[in-house]
Amino acid sequence: MAQRSRVALRLLGPATMNTSNSAFSRWRVAGLIVFVAASCGDAGDDSSAPDNPSCVEPVCTAFSALEGLDPGGLARRIGDEFRATGYRVVADVNGASWLLWRSHTGPDDHAGTAHVDRFDADGVMVASSTIAADQPIDILLHASGHLTGWRNGCGPQRDGVCFATEAADGAHIETPWPAEARTVTSYTLNDDGEVTGTVNDDRRVRVLNGAAPAADGLYAVINVGANFIARLDDDLSADWSRPLFPRVTIPGIGPGSPLEDILRAIDLGKQAVTDPVAIDGGVVVAAAVAKGTIAAINLHYGLDLALPEVPTCADVLVVRISDSGERTYWVVPTAACERLPKLTVVDDHAVVASVVSVEKTPSPNDTAQYDVALSIVDMTGSTTLSTAFGGEEDEWVEAVAPCGQGLVCVAGVLGSRSVDTGSVVSFGDGFILPVELDGTIGTVWTITSARHSTVWDLAATADGRVLFFSTTNGPITHTGDHDPTLMFNEGRLGVVTP
Repeated sequence: MAQRSRVALRLLGPATMNTSNSAFSRWRVAGLIVFVAASCGDAGDDSSAPDNPSCVEPVCTAFSALEGLDPGGLARRIGDEFRATGYRVVADVNGASWLLWRSHTGPDDHAGTAHVDRFDADGVMVASSTIAADQPIDILLHASGHLTGWRNGCGPQRDGVCFATEAADGAHIETPWPAEARTVTSYTLNDDGEVTGTVNDDRRVRVLNGAAPAADGLYAVINVGANFIARLDDDLSADWSRPLFPRVTIPGIGPGSPLEDILRAIDLGKQAVTDPVAIDGGVVVAAAVAKGTIAAINLHYGLDLALPEVPTCADVLVVRISDSGERTYWVVPTAACERLPKLTVVDDHAVVASVVSVEKTPSPNDTAQYDVALSIVDMTGSTTLSTAFGGEEDEWVEAVAPCGQGLVCVAGVLGSRSVDTGSVVSFGDGFILPVELDGTIGTVWTITSARHSTVWDLAATADGRVLFFSTTNGPITHTGDHDPTLMFNEGRLGVVTP
């Protein structure tokens, strides 16, 4: 059994990197984890407390001070099934929320049952949406109050998108967005990530990777052989679509190629795209992309974006798209290789949180750890800033969201330990960390439990609080290898004031 890892985070002295319009500094956060007692059960039992009238058997039906939450946070249990998987929290202007999640009745229930549940500002569940029956993989909340969910792999050839919308009056509307045959032009790269030419091939696929509400519709990040941004009207018909960046490919690499060549080709062609974030007059998208993609953008659009020195090491790319489709690009050069980016926008600053690998004092099967990096683009002054933070073991980012004037909150898991084969071998704590737009780090807030805890998603409220979905008392790699009943966890919906 893996041991609990109580993490002390600490500050490092800054270091700078001279790049065009950017500064790079690296910190480790200071502070000790604080553990508090609960007023409503414990991490494994949310049974009611006699002095808490909002807590009713068998689960707390409103937010309360559950065990394992640092001061300033409240939460409630989500479901009482064997395992909960959370996908999206969205909040309205009044602090009420919708949660897309799945319940799993036992260790063999891998698919689970989809739920789209509404909670008031106090955490009391007040409704469920009919779009859950459509098995959505994600949802968004429109200003009008209606929900849209979607899933991929739809249509006769299972290559399109299906939308499910619940209007404010409860009407349920299903809208298909079928795939279309098209010719896709790809830029070919050599082993150094340099553009060598182009090739054309025929594709028929449409995958929706993320969406954000627009004034009378939505913005959609789609892959149709290459990554595009599309503007859909209120009837979910496409008004326009624009390429985000060209597709790149490495010729001569196939299933029979040596593994190291395949892995290098994957790194050379990396294009990890975030969900879009709507802003006044348009939308912002970010991605972790390697040298070849940036070189293709420069060639395709006549730009001069900075190229990474290492062809397989991705930098952060930020794209602002106006409501009519015009695009502006920024690259944030960093000393690290970015992966798994998450995006939010605060006060005209695009903030991208990503995971970076950092070398550590080596031990058998353990030569690196993961830290969290922030890339910040001032979209009015076109300046960029990059920072990173971490503790003695891994910090893994899962979500980022605004959390007050001039603040962004980063969330995920800290203090767990992974090894070079990819296994997580010690339990970690869920965390939420506020950061100012100049990179100044605030006080880390944690959620702990007897086993593994992770904060999976965040949603800002109008009053500066942050809603979160987390799992606690969960497994890590190989926990259930010999006993699948150990794969349980406990879902939490909560709110914290940074």
